[in-house]
Amino acid sequence: MLIFPNAIRSFVALVFSGVASAGSYTVSVILPPSGFTGVNMSCINNSGQTAGYGVNGTGFAQAFIGSPSGSVTIPFPTGWATAQSSAINNSGQITGFVSPADLSKPFIGATSGSVTIPLPAGWILAIGLAINSSGQVAGWGSGFTTQAFIGNTSSSTAIPFPAGSNFTEGYGINDSGQVTGYAGIAATTQAFIGTAAGSAVIPLPGGWSSSAGDAINSSGQVAGYGFTGSTYQAFLVTASGSTVIPLPPGAVEAQVARGSLNDSGSVVGYSDAGGWIWSAAAGTQLLNTLVPVGWNIQTAYSISQNGLILAAGSFDGAPGQYVVLTPAVATTPAPAAGFLALAGTLLLLTWRLLFHRAARRDRGDPA
Repeated sequence: MLIFPNAIRSFVALVFSGVASAGSYTVSVILPPSGFTGVNMSCINNSGQTAGYGVNGTGFAQAFIGSPSGSVTIPFPTGWATAQSSAINNSGQITGFVSPADLSKPFIGATSGSVTIPLPAGWILAIGLAINSSGQVAGWGSGFTTQAFIGNTSSSTAIPFPAGSNFTEGYGINDSGQVTGYAGIAATTQAFIGTAAGSAVIPLPGGWSSSAGDAINSSGQVAGYGFTGSTYQAFLVTASGSTVIPLPPGAVEAQVARGSLNDSGSVVGYSDAGGWIWSAAAGTQLLNTLVPVGWNIQTAYSISQNGLILAAGSFDGAPGQYVVLTPAVATTPAPAAGFLALAGTLLLLTWRLLFHRAARRDRGDPA
């Protein structure tokens, strides 16, 4: 019988203790700043930071950056005492809006301070809903009608209406400055892609009566959802056309939110069966099947470029909390390379052990 010495047994244990199922996640709770109530969080960046806001100890809404390691409040822009956040980029900049509601203005903020974004000419209010890596903000506002815009700390521009539309709202922006959202066309809405130079609606998938775009990645892919005539379902638009994302197992309907798409083409969302993730390779999976036992992931809001997911979930029936789902490190090598290399290494170690024992016996040394 082959018996491994302690060193080999330890090596085997070390290798196999790191093996993780592809697509599995660990769960980390995000705690809001002390004393905050009515907390909301949306969007997540590569550092696991989220855009959040809640009612602070003085009774005013205030923005903060949340993470499992702690949450930090964002100073109000000068002259404002109420602020709500909507999105965050990888530099830790957030956007949202300051209020009162009838005079709301978009802003860009960080832990070091915040400034408002100028409104397009003739507008009376606007809100920021998405921010890209260069600090461009997309959202919507109003002069005489609701319209999407793109802006930064120095200026803003209204995005032209798609042909035939009478209003637009912007919900997502990529690093090229492309904006997605939805446009009013006759008695329905359709997702659109636009820039400061122009815009166009995205054709509805067959049989759908409406749609809205919520996120856009660097390839110009758009994730959104629409009404199929009887229920809501998510979709992904690529250069080759629209892909209807299959419903999660057991779900009747599914939707997505801002920040729900990354550059790898992965989409997260929520449904009546729970939070889910979709990719072209793995299809639609309920996140409850990919997290530790005891967790119930009701909603998935946003996914970062490196695969972190902002979600809402509860553990063992406790009240729901905002959480970050972190992909487990997939240390399982491909069978043709890594696993065979491991087997070869163990075989070599075992052969050397037996060889040295045989040599000791030939010399008459103790075993």
